[in-house]
Amino acid sequence: MQEEVRHTEGTLKELWDEKPLVANVILMSAIWTTCSFTYYLAKFQLKYIPGDPFVNSVVSSMADAISRPVAYFAYKCMHTRKVMLMFFTMSAIGSIPVIFSGGASDSFKEFIVPICLLVANFGSCGNFSNLYIGHLDLFPVVFGTTTMGICNVVARFATIFAPVVAEVEEPYPMIAYTALCIMAAITSMFIRDKVKTFY
Repeated sequence: MQEEVRHTEGTLKELWDEKPLVANVILMSAIWTTCSFTYYLAKFQLKYIPGDPFVNSVVSSMADAISRPVAYFAYKCMHTRKVMLMFFTMSAIGSIPVIFSGGASDSFKEFIVPICLLVANFGSCGNFSNLYIGHLDLFPVVFGTTTMGICNVVARFATIFAPVVAEVEEPYPMIAYTALCIMAAITSMFIRDKVKTFY
């Protein structure tokens, strides 16, 4: 039997009445928060990460530039949920060696750390793009801007603390970065597809 298509004004009360959408808002707020927090934490951390700060900065910028078109093509090929899982996994994998780079050899700091930063920043920035372009795959259009606004406000508020965390003694900021990426990757697997009963 086909579901009845219902009309809605897109108010917060109507959103609250749809528990699957509320669950998605909570999960996506956590994911947006992780994405925003880790993205900016990585930028603030550049001055403390072992190796040449100028090389690390250039590599980070390159990752930003390359990841945006890649995120678009990944979105066209896969579901938003899978793209999030992929990018968060990349961020976690790229950040793990950086945690242990403090006492590493000079060659490790010179060559391996920039590569790891490229991978980690590629994942963070790619996810940022994916969250914007894939948001309407998870929410009905009538609730799209409201849910995006909620996720963005929560994420931006939490990101206020990124520069504070960046000043904590190494390697704790990168441990936090890695842990958040792993948790967000797991969280992304629980997001539901949007309910197609609204117009």
